[in-house]
Amino acid sequence: MEADVASGRTHTVYARHARNDRLADALHKQAFSAINTSPGARRSYDKKRALDVGCNPALRQLGNRLVGILH
Repeated sequence: MEADVASGRTHTVYARHARNDRLADALHKQAFSAINTSPGARRSYDKKRALDVGCNPALRQLGNRLVGILH
């Protein structure tokens, strides 16, 4: 695995993460409203929360699942 060296730095960067903040915000809102209206979404969210996943990561994973279903 070849890694890029960040410009002007001495450490090696293995992955750069970029995200669309507007999309992330929309997915967060969609997931939050889905847990209030959809029993399946609520079950998925509760299952993640039972595994000691925090509230925001559980909502993010639910939002990713909902987008995956649409895709």
